Amino acid sequence: MKRTILVVDDEAPARKLIADFLGNQDYDVVQADSAERALKLFDKRSPELSIVDLNLPGLSGIDLLNSIKQRDPNHPVIIVSAETELEIAVKAIKEGASEYIRKPANLESLKLAVEKALTENRLESTLTHLVKTKEQEFRQEAVIGESEAIKSVFETVQRVAASPANTVLITGESGTGKEVVAKAIHYFSPQGEKPFLEINCTAVPETLMESELFGHERGAFTDAKTRKQGLLELADGGTFFLDEIGEMPLSLQAKLLKVIDERTFRRVGGVKNIQVDVRIIAATNADLEQRVADNEFRVDLYYRLNVIAIHVPPLRERGKDIYLLASHFLEYFNRAYRRSVKGFDNDSLHLLNAYPWPGNVRELRNAVERAVMINNDGYISPQDLNIERRKIPRDAPGLVIKAGQIIDLPEEGISLEQIEREVILKALEKCDWNVSRTARYLQITRQTLRYRMKAHGLSQKTLDELLA
Repeated sequence: MKRTILVVDDEAPARKLIADFLGNQDYDVVQADSAERALKLFDKRSPELSIVDLNLPGLSGIDLLNSIKQRDPNHPVIIVSAETELEIAVKAIKEGASEYIRKPANLESLKLAVEKALTENRLESTLTHLVKTKEQEFRQEAVIGESEAIKSVFETVQRVAASPANTVLITGESGTGKEVVAKAIHYFSPQGEKPFLEINCTAVPETLMESELFGHERGAFTDAKTRKQGLLELADGGTFFLDEIGEMPLSLQAKLLKVIDERTFRRVGGVKNIQVDVRIIAATNADLEQRVADNEFRVDLYYRLNVIAIHVPPLRERGKDIYLLASHFLEYFNRAYRRSVKGFDNDSLHLLNAYPWPGNVRELRNAVERAVMINNDGYISPQDLNIERRKIPRDAPGLVIKAGQIIDLPEEGISLEQIEREVILKALEKCDWNVSRTARYLQITRQTLRYRMKAHGLSQKTLDELLA
Protein backbone atom coordinates (compact mmCIF):
# COMPACT_ATOMS: atom_id res chain seq x y z
CA MET A 1 0.00 0.00 0.00
CA LYS A 2 1.35 3.42 -0.99
CA ARG A 3 2.21 5.89 1.75
CA THR A 4 0.51 9.27 1.47
CA ILE A 5 2.49 12.52 1.51
CA LEU A 6 0.98 16.02 1.68
CA VAL A 7 2.88 18.70 -0.26
CA VAL A 8 1.99 22.33 0.58
CA ASP A 9 3.36 25.23 -1.50
CA ASP A 10 1.63 28.26 -3.03
CA GLU A 11 4.05 28.21 -6.00
CA ALA A 12 2.58 25.69 -8.43
CA PRO A 13 5.85 24.86 -10.33
CA ALA A 14 7.78 24.13 -7.11
CA ARG A 15 4.87 22.13 -5.66
CA LYS A 16 4.41 20.11 -8.87
CA LEU A 17 8.14 19.37 -9.15
CA ILE A 18 8.18 17.79 -5.67
CA ALA A 19 4.85 16.01 -6.18
CA ASP A 20 5.89 14.47 -9.51
CA PHE A 21 9.25 13.38 -8.14
CA LEU A 22 7.74 11.68 -5.06
CA GLY A 23 4.98 10.17 -7.19
CA ASN A 24 7.65 8.47 -9.26
CA GLN A 25 9.09 7.11 -5.99
CA ASP A 26 5.82 5.20 -5.47
CA TYR A 27 4.27 7.61 -2.95
CA ASP A 28 0.65 8.76 -3.06
CA VAL A 29 0.98 12.57 -3.17
CA VAL A 30 -1.76 15.10 -2.38
CA GLN A 31 -1.23 18.84 -2.97
CA ALA A 32 -2.40 22.08 -1.39
CA ASP A 33 -1.60 25.72 -2.17
CA SER A 34 -2.47 27.14 1.27
CA ALA A 35 -2.46 26.15 4.94
CA GLU A 36 -6.25 26.21 5.09
CA ARG A 37 -6.62 23.74 2.19
CA ALA A 38 -3.77 21.66 3.61
CA LEU A 39 -5.60 21.19 6.92
CA LYS A 40 -8.76 20.04 5.15
CA LEU A 41 -6.73 17.51 3.16
CA PHE A 42 -4.88 16.46 6.30
CA ASP A 43 -8.15 15.66 8.10
CA LYS A 44 -9.58 13.89 5.03
CA ARG A 45 -6.58 11.88 3.78
CA SER A 46 -4.51 11.35 6.97
CA PRO A 47 -1.11 11.58 5.28
CA GLU A 48 1.91 9.93 6.87
CA LEU A 49 4.21 12.90 6.18
CA SER A 50 3.86 16.56 5.16
CA ILE A 51 6.25 18.78 3.18
CA VAL A 52 5.43 22.42 3.93
CA ASP A 53 6.73 25.63 2.37
CA LEU A 54 7.57 28.19 5.05
CA ASN A 55 6.11 31.22 3.23
CA LEU A 56 2.42 30.62 2.59
CA PRO A 57 -0.38 33.15 2.07
CA GLY A 58 -2.57 33.54 5.14
CA LEU A 59 -1.41 31.09 7.76
CA SER A 60 2.37 30.67 7.56
CA GLY A 61 4.23 27.38 7.29
CA ILE A 62 5.08 27.58 11.01
CA ASP A 63 1.37 28.10 11.83
CA LEU A 64 0.51 25.07 9.69
CA LEU A 65 3.24 23.05 11.40
CA ASN A 66 1.74 23.90 14.81
CA SER A 67 -1.78 23.02 13.66
CA ILE A 68 -0.61 19.65 12.31
CA LYS A 69 1.24 18.90 15.55
CA GLN A 70 -1.90 19.70 17.54
CA ARG A 71 -3.76 17.09 15.50
CA ASP A 72 -0.98 14.50 15.60
CA PRO A 73 2.13 15.25 17.73
CA ASN A 74 4.06 12.40 16.07
CA HIS A 75 3.33 13.41 12.47
CA PRO A 76 6.62 14.18 10.63
CA VAL A 77 6.80 17.55 8.85
CA ILE A 78 9.61 18.66 6.51
CA ILE A 79 9.90 22.44 6.08
CA VAL A 80 11.20 23.84 2.76
CA SER A 81 12.02 27.51 2.31
CA ALA A 82 14.10 29.99 0.32
CA GLU A 83 15.02 31.71 3.61
CA THR A 84 18.73 31.42 4.38
CA GLU A 85 18.81 32.73 7.94
CA LEU A 86 19.88 30.15 10.51
CA GLU A 87 17.35 31.46 13.04
CA ILE A 88 14.48 30.45 10.73
CA ALA A 89 15.72 26.88 10.48
CA VAL A 90 16.31 26.65 14.24
CA LYS A 91 12.78 27.92 14.93
CA ALA A 92 11.26 25.35 12.56
CA ILE A 93 13.14 22.49 14.24
CA LYS A 94 12.17 23.75 17.72
CA GLU A 95 8.53 23.82 16.66
CA GLY A 96 8.78 20.14 15.75
CA ALA A 97 9.89 19.97 12.12
CA SER A 98 11.72 16.77 11.21
CA GLU A 99 13.97 18.51 8.69
CA TYR A 100 14.62 21.95 7.17
CA ILE A 101 15.55 22.06 3.46
CA ARG A 102 16.44 25.18 1.46
CA LYS A 103 14.74 25.93 -1.85
CA PRO A 104 15.20 25.08 -4.58
CA ALA A 105 15.17 21.64 -2.99
CA ASN A 106 17.73 19.09 -4.08
CA LEU A 107 15.40 16.20 -4.95
CA GLU A 108 17.81 13.47 -3.89
CA SER A 109 18.33 15.20 -0.53
CA LEU A 110 14.57 15.53 -0.20
CA LYS A 111 14.14 11.83 -0.95
CA LEU A 112 16.60 10.91 1.81
CA ALA A 113 14.88 13.29 4.25
CA VAL A 114 11.49 11.73 3.47
CA GLU A 115 12.80 8.19 3.94
CA LYS A 116 14.52 9.13 7.19
CA ALA A 117 11.44 10.87 8.62
CA LEU A 118 9.10 8.02 7.69
CA THR A 119 11.50 5.41 9.09
CA GLU A 120 11.89 7.26 12.39
CA ASN A 121 8.14 7.76 12.64
CA ARG A 122 7.49 4.09 11.99
CA LEU A 123 10.11 3.18 14.58
CA GLU A 124 8.54 5.49 17.16
CA SER A 125 5.10 4.01 16.47
CA THR A 126 6.52 0.51 16.83
CA LEU A 127 8.14 1.40 20.14
CA THR A 128 4.91 2.96 21.42
CA HIS A 129 3.03 -0.21 20.50
CA LEU A 130 5.77 -2.30 22.10
CA VAL A 131 5.58 -0.33 25.35
CA LYS A 132 1.79 -0.79 25.52
CA THR A 133 2.06 -4.49 24.70
CA LYS A 134 4.75 -5.08 27.30
CA GLU A 135 2.79 -3.16 29.93
CA GLN A 136 -0.29 -5.30 29.23
CA GLU A 137 1.80 -8.45 29.56
CA PHE A 138 3.17 -7.18 32.87
CA ARG A 139 -0.28 -6.37 34.23
CA GLN A 140 -1.27 -9.98 33.46
CA GLU A 141 1.75 -11.38 35.31
CA ALA A 142 2.11 -8.79 38.06
CA VAL A 143 3.96 -9.72 41.24
CA ILE A 144 1.38 -11.80 43.13
CA GLY A 145 1.75 -13.21 46.61
CA GLU A 146 1.28 -12.71 50.32
CA SER A 147 4.25 -14.65 51.68
CA GLU A 148 6.85 -12.71 53.62
CA ALA A 149 9.47 -13.73 51.05
CA ILE A 150 7.66 -12.12 48.10
CA LYS A 151 6.45 -9.15 50.14
CA SER A 152 10.08 -8.31 50.88
CA VAL A 153 10.87 -8.50 47.15
CA PHE A 154 7.95 -6.28 46.25
CA GLU A 155 8.85 -3.66 48.87
CA THR A 156 12.38 -3.53 47.44
CA VAL A 157 10.98 -3.25 43.90
CA GLN A 158 8.89 -0.21 44.87
CA ARG A 159 11.85 1.52 46.51
CA VAL A 160 14.15 0.81 43.58
CA ALA A 161 11.53 1.94 41.03
CA ALA A 162 11.21 5.33 42.72
CA SER A 163 14.99 5.74 43.11
CA PRO A 164 17.52 7.06 40.58
CA ALA A 165 19.37 3.71 40.66
CA ASN A 166 20.50 2.93 37.12
CA THR A 167 21.77 -0.63 37.64
CA VAL A 168 19.96 -3.52 39.32
CA LEU A 169 20.87 -7.21 39.60
CA ILE A 170 18.09 -9.78 39.99
CA THR A 171 19.01 -13.32 41.03
CA GLY A 172 16.99 -16.48 41.45
CA GLU A 173 16.36 -19.91 40.03
CA SER A 174 15.05 -20.36 36.51
CA GLY A 175 11.32 -19.67 36.28
CA THR A 176 10.99 -17.70 39.52
CA GLY A 177 9.81 -14.54 37.76
CA LYS A 178 12.95 -12.43 37.44
CA GLU A 179 11.63 -10.82 34.25
CA VAL A 180 8.35 -9.96 35.99
CA VAL A 181 10.32 -8.24 38.76
CA ALA A 182 12.31 -6.29 36.14
CA LYS A 183 9.07 -5.17 34.48
CA ALA A 184 7.66 -4.15 37.86
CA ILE A 185 10.68 -1.92 38.50
CA HIS A 186 10.18 -0.32 35.08
CA TYR A 187 6.41 0.18 35.08
CA PHE A 188 6.31 1.48 38.66
CA SER A 189 9.04 4.02 37.87
CA PRO A 190 8.59 7.54 36.46
CA GLN A 191 9.95 6.12 33.18
CA GLY A 192 7.10 3.60 32.93
CA GLU A 193 5.82 5.10 29.66
CA LYS A 194 9.24 4.75 28.07
CA PRO A 195 10.49 1.60 26.30
CA PHE A 196 11.24 -1.64 28.15
CA LEU A 197 13.51 -3.66 25.86
CA GLU A 198 15.26 -6.91 26.61
CA ILE A 199 17.74 -9.47 25.36
CA ASN A 200 18.41 -13.03 26.50
CA CYS A 201 22.15 -13.57 26.49
CA THR A 202 21.70 -17.31 25.87
CA ALA A 203 19.40 -16.86 22.87
CA VAL A 204 21.58 -14.65 20.65
CA PRO A 205 24.77 -16.01 19.02
CA GLU A 206 27.95 -14.30 20.15
CA THR A 207 28.64 -13.11 16.60
CA LEU A 208 25.34 -11.20 16.52
CA MET A 209 25.05 -9.99 20.09
CA GLU A 210 27.30 -6.93 19.69
CA SER A 211 25.21 -5.69 16.77
CA GLU A 212 21.97 -6.37 18.68
CA LEU A 213 23.20 -4.42 21.71
CA PHE A 214 24.99 -1.50 20.07
CA GLY A 215 23.72 -1.46 16.48
CA HIS A 216 25.95 -1.07 13.43
CA GLU A 217 26.80 1.36 10.67
CA ARG A 218 26.23 0.64 7.01
CA GLY A 219 29.12 -1.39 5.64
CA ALA A 220 30.41 -2.40 9.09
CA PHE A 221 30.37 -6.01 7.91
CA THR A 222 29.27 -7.99 4.84
CA ASP A 223 25.53 -8.05 5.53
CA ALA A 224 25.30 -4.52 6.95
CA LYS A 225 23.35 -3.03 4.05
CA THR A 226 21.91 -0.19 6.14
CA ARG A 227 22.57 1.49 9.47
CA LYS A 228 20.89 -0.26 12.41
CA GLN A 229 20.11 1.13 15.85
CA GLY A 230 20.91 -1.24 18.71
CA LEU A 231 18.60 -2.18 21.57
CA LEU A 232 20.45 0.06 24.02
CA GLU A 233 19.88 3.06 21.76
CA LEU A 234 16.21 2.19 21.26
CA ALA A 235 15.73 1.85 25.03
CA ASP A 236 16.98 5.40 25.63
CA GLY A 237 14.96 7.02 28.43
CA GLY A 238 13.58 3.67 29.59
CA THR A 239 14.85 0.30 30.78
CA PHE A 240 17.08 -2.32 29.19
CA PHE A 241 16.85 -5.84 30.61
CA LEU A 242 19.70 -8.32 30.16
CA ASP A 243 18.43 -11.80 31.00
CA GLU A 244 20.96 -14.51 31.89
CA ILE A 245 23.77 -11.96 32.14
CA GLY A 246 26.10 -14.71 33.36
CA GLU A 247 26.18 -16.10 29.82
CA MET A 248 27.34 -12.85 28.20
CA PRO A 249 30.64 -13.39 26.31
CA LEU A 250 33.69 -11.92 28.03
CA SER A 251 34.46 -9.94 24.87
CA LEU A 252 31.29 -7.87 25.36
CA GLN A 253 31.43 -7.50 29.13
CA ALA A 254 34.01 -4.70 28.94
CA LYS A 255 31.82 -2.77 26.49
CA LEU A 256 28.78 -3.18 28.71
CA LEU A 257 30.83 -1.93 31.65
CA LYS A 258 31.65 1.23 29.68
CA VAL A 259 27.95 1.79 28.98
CA ILE A 260 27.21 1.51 32.71
CA ASP A 261 30.08 3.81 33.71
CA GLU A 262 29.86 6.44 30.96
CA ARG A 263 26.39 5.95 29.41
CA THR A 264 28.01 6.03 25.96
CA PHE A 265 28.87 3.48 23.29
CA ARG A 266 29.65 3.26 19.57
CA ARG A 267 27.81 1.28 16.95
CA VAL A 268 29.78 -1.50 15.28
CA GLY A 269 31.85 0.22 12.62
CA GLY A 270 31.03 3.66 14.03
CA VAL A 271 33.26 6.49 15.22
CA LYS A 272 30.65 8.62 16.99
CA ASN A 273 29.86 8.19 20.68
CA ILE A 274 26.13 7.74 21.33
CA GLN A 275 24.81 8.98 24.67
CA VAL A 276 21.96 7.09 26.35
CA ASP A 277 19.99 7.56 29.55
CA VAL A 278 18.82 4.05 30.38
CA ARG A 279 18.33 1.93 33.49
CA ILE A 280 20.10 -1.41 33.09
CA ILE A 281 18.59 -4.42 34.87
CA ALA A 282 20.46 -7.72 34.70
CA ALA A 283 19.20 -11.12 35.81
CA THR A 284 20.86 -14.48 36.32
CA ASN A 285 20.22 -17.92 37.76
CA ALA A 286 23.96 -18.54 37.91
CA ASP A 287 26.30 -17.92 40.84
CA LEU A 288 28.15 -14.88 39.48
CA GLU A 289 30.69 -14.94 42.30
CA GLN A 290 31.66 -18.44 41.23
CA ARG A 291 31.79 -17.28 37.60
CA VAL A 292 34.16 -14.52 38.69
CA ALA A 293 36.31 -17.05 40.55
CA ASP A 294 36.38 -19.21 37.42
CA ASN A 295 37.41 -16.20 35.27
CA GLU A 296 34.17 -16.44 33.30
CA PHE A 297 32.79 -13.10 34.44
CA ARG A 298 34.53 -9.75 34.96
CA VAL A 299 34.83 -8.83 38.62
CA ASP A 300 34.48 -5.09 37.88
CA LEU A 301 31.27 -5.67 35.93
CA TYR A 302 29.93 -7.87 38.73
CA TYR A 303 30.46 -5.13 41.33
CA ARG A 304 28.91 -2.47 39.07
CA LEU A 305 25.81 -4.60 38.50
CA ASN A 306 25.56 -5.69 42.12
CA VAL A 307 24.97 -2.21 43.58
CA ILE A 308 21.33 -3.12 44.21
CA ALA A 309 20.57 -6.84 44.28
CA ILE A 310 17.13 -8.45 44.48
CA HIS A 311 16.82 -12.19 45.10
CA VAL A 312 13.59 -13.80 43.92
CA PRO A 313 12.81 -16.84 46.12
CA PRO A 314 11.86 -20.19 44.54
CA LEU A 315 8.17 -21.08 44.51
CA ARG A 316 8.64 -23.92 47.02
CA GLU A 317 9.58 -21.29 49.64
CA ARG A 318 6.46 -19.18 49.08
CA GLY A 319 3.82 -21.30 50.82
CA LYS A 320 0.27 -20.08 50.17
CA ASP A 321 1.45 -18.05 47.17
CA ILE A 322 1.25 -21.27 45.15
CA TYR A 323 -2.54 -21.33 45.41
CA LEU A 324 -2.83 -17.56 44.82
CA LEU A 325 -0.74 -17.84 41.65
CA ALA A 326 -2.61 -20.93 40.47
CA SER A 327 -5.94 -19.13 40.93
CA HIS A 328 -4.61 -16.09 39.07
CA PHE A 329 -3.46 -18.24 36.13
CA LEU A 330 -6.77 -20.12 36.16
CA GLU A 331 -8.69 -16.85 35.84
CA TYR A 332 -6.34 -15.58 33.13
CA PHE A 333 -6.51 -18.71 30.98
CA ASN A 334 -10.27 -18.98 31.43
CA ARG A 335 -10.49 -15.57 29.74
CA ALA A 336 -7.80 -16.33 27.17
CA TYR A 337 -9.38 -19.59 26.02
CA ARG A 338 -12.99 -18.64 26.75
CA ARG A 339 -13.40 -21.45 29.24
CA SER A 340 -15.38 -21.73 32.47
CA VAL A 341 -13.25 -24.01 34.62
CA LYS A 342 -14.62 -23.68 38.15
CA GLY A 343 -11.49 -24.26 40.24
CA PHE A 344 -9.30 -27.01 41.71
CA ASP A 345 -10.58 -30.16 43.40
CA ASN A 346 -9.21 -31.19 46.81
CA ASP A 347 -6.69 -33.67 45.41
CA SER A 348 -5.24 -31.11 43.00
CA LEU A 349 -5.03 -28.51 45.79
CA HIS A 350 -3.07 -31.00 47.87
CA LEU A 351 -0.80 -31.74 44.90
CA LEU A 352 -0.20 -28.03 44.20
CA ASN A 353 1.16 -27.60 47.73
CA ALA A 354 3.04 -30.91 47.92
CA TYR A 355 4.82 -30.69 44.57
CA PRO A 356 8.30 -29.06 44.81
CA TRP A 357 7.93 -27.05 41.56
CA PRO A 358 11.51 -27.31 40.25
CA GLY A 359 10.48 -25.08 37.32
CA ASN A 360 8.99 -22.54 39.74
CA VAL A 361 6.30 -20.05 38.62
CA ARG A 362 6.87 -20.80 34.93
CA GLU A 363 6.15 -24.50 35.52
CA LEU A 364 3.03 -23.69 37.56
CA ARG A 365 1.77 -21.37 34.82
CA ASN A 366 2.27 -24.04 32.15
CA ALA A 367 0.58 -26.69 34.28
CA VAL A 368 -2.51 -24.54 34.87
CA GLU A 369 -2.67 -23.54 31.19
CA ARG A 370 -2.67 -27.21 30.16
CA ALA A 371 -5.30 -28.06 32.76
CA VAL A 372 -7.62 -25.29 31.58
CA MET A 373 -7.31 -26.40 27.95
CA ILE A 374 -8.15 -30.07 28.57
CA ASN A 375 -10.67 -29.73 31.42
CA ASN A 376 -14.37 -29.92 30.58
CA ASP A 377 -15.33 -26.77 32.50
CA GLY A 378 -15.45 -28.60 35.81
CA TYR A 379 -12.87 -28.76 38.59
CA ILE A 380 -9.20 -29.34 37.79
CA SER A 381 -7.90 -32.76 38.89
CA PRO A 382 -4.33 -34.00 39.40
CA GLN A 383 -4.61 -35.72 36.00
CA ASP A 384 -5.34 -32.34 34.39
CA LEU A 385 -2.25 -30.81 35.99
CA ASN A 386 -0.09 -33.71 34.75
CA ILE A 387 2.62 -33.26 37.36
CA GLU A 388 4.25 -35.89 39.54
CA ARG A 389 5.86 -35.79 42.95
CA ARG A 390 9.60 -35.52 42.51
CA LYS A 391 11.09 -38.58 44.11
CA ILE A 392 14.47 -38.85 45.85
CA PRO A 393 16.43 -41.88 44.59
CA ARG A 394 16.47 -44.61 47.24
CA ASP A 395 20.21 -45.06 46.85
CA ALA A 396 21.10 -41.36 46.74
CA PRO A 397 24.44 -40.91 48.58
CA GLY A 398 25.00 -38.51 51.43
CA LEU A 399 21.35 -37.86 52.34
CA VAL A 400 20.53 -36.92 55.90
CA ILE A 401 17.76 -39.54 55.98
CA LYS A 402 18.79 -42.90 54.53
CA ALA A 403 16.45 -45.13 52.57
CA GLY A 404 14.31 -47.22 54.88
CA GLN A 405 15.18 -45.16 57.96
CA ILE A 406 12.21 -44.60 60.27
CA ILE A 407 11.64 -41.02 61.45
CA ASP A 408 10.23 -40.78 64.95
CA LEU A 409 7.70 -37.95 64.73
CA PRO A 410 6.61 -36.57 68.13
CA GLU A 411 2.91 -36.50 69.00
CA GLU A 412 2.98 -32.77 69.68
CA GLY A 413 4.14 -31.99 66.17
CA ILE A 414 7.40 -30.75 64.66
CA SER A 415 8.60 -27.50 63.09
CA LEU A 416 9.83 -27.76 59.51
CA GLU A 417 11.57 -24.42 60.01
CA GLN A 418 13.57 -25.87 62.89
CA ILE A 419 14.51 -28.94 60.84
CA GLU A 420 15.68 -26.71 57.98
CA ARG A 421 17.67 -24.55 60.38
CA GLU A 422 19.46 -27.57 61.85
CA VAL A 423 20.20 -29.02 58.39
CA ILE A 424 21.67 -25.70 57.21
CA LEU A 425 23.65 -25.37 60.43
CA LYS A 426 25.07 -28.90 60.06
CA ALA A 427 25.97 -28.18 56.42
CA LEU A 428 27.70 -24.93 57.41
CA GLU A 429 29.72 -26.79 60.05
CA LYS A 430 30.62 -29.49 57.52
CA CYS A 431 31.86 -26.85 55.07
CA ASP A 432 33.70 -24.78 57.72
CA TRP A 433 31.11 -22.01 57.36
CA ASN A 434 32.18 -21.32 53.77
CA VAL A 435 28.95 -20.02 52.21
CA SER A 436 29.85 -20.88 48.60
CA ARG A 437 30.83 -24.46 49.47
CA THR A 438 27.76 -24.89 51.67
CA ALA A 439 25.46 -23.66 48.88
CA ARG A 440 26.99 -26.18 46.47
CA TYR A 441 26.68 -28.93 49.08
CA LEU A 442 22.98 -28.15 49.63
CA GLN A 443 22.45 -27.80 45.85
CA ILE A 444 21.03 -24.28 46.11
CA THR A 445 22.33 -20.90 44.99
CA ARG A 446 24.50 -18.77 47.23
CA GLN A 447 21.79 -16.08 47.31
CA THR A 448 19.16 -18.63 48.40
CA LEU A 449 21.44 -19.87 51.18
CA ARG A 450 22.09 -16.34 52.44
CA TYR A 451 18.35 -15.63 52.40
CA ARG A 452 17.64 -18.79 54.42
CA MET A 453 20.51 -18.12 56.83
CA LYS A 454 19.10 -14.66 57.50
CA ALA A 455 15.60 -16.08 58.00
CA HIS A 456 16.92 -18.59 60.56
CA GLY A 457 19.23 -16.13 62.33
CA LEU A 458 22.41 -17.93 61.24
CA SER A 459 25.46 -15.71 60.94
CA GLN A 460 29.02 -15.22 62.16
CA LYS A 461 27.48 -14.45 65.55
CA THR A 462 26.03 -17.98 65.62
CA LEU A 463 29.45 -19.41 64.82
CA ASP A 464 31.04 -17.38 67.65
CA GLU A 465 28.40 -18.65 70.06
CA LEU A 466 29.04 -22.26 69.04
CA LEU A 467 32.78 -21.85 69.55
CA ALA A 468 32.42 -20.07 72.90
